Amino acid sequence: MVKKLQKAEWDKVAEWWDTEAGDVGVWHQQKDIDPVIFKILGDVKNKIVIEIGCGNGYFSRLLAKKEAQVTAIDLSCKLLEFAIAREKANPLGIKYLTRDAGNLHGLKSRSFDIALANMSLMDIADARRAIKEVSRVLRRGGRFIFSITHPAFCDFRQ
Repeated sequence: MVKKLQKAEWDKVAEWWDTEAGDVGVWHQQKDIDPVIFKILGDVKNKIVIEIGCGNGYFSRLLAKKEAQVTAIDLSCKLLEFAIAREKANPLGIKYLTRDAGNLHGLKSRSFDIALANMSLMDIADARRAIKEVSRVLRRGGRFIFSITHPAFCDFRQ
């Protein structure tokens, strides 16, 4: 079984991850994952999007620059501090919230066009509960798009 990172562990590596991801994501996200996600998403202008596990918010910022209305959540307060600092420095209208993906309290049911978990679902402690919450907050006909680590790159040590 793959060990899921908990809030405290993400908080410990937040500064390192922010440096790695920066404003454009790490290399494999830039070159391999994000272009495919954007192709699947298509035009996001005026779409109401929630990003699950946004980390430092780099992908949320990319979505907002394409005129999506973005709410971004993460369990790590430390990662969100980096995202919020960038939002204050260059406002894009992104709403950042500290939330466990399995408990999207305060978010209305049927309020999002798109839910996105870009390289985060595999790190969520209760992915089944998170998917139920995504289902709750998506509008009828909404889409849930996610990417996960290939099993060949997982660390199976416990």
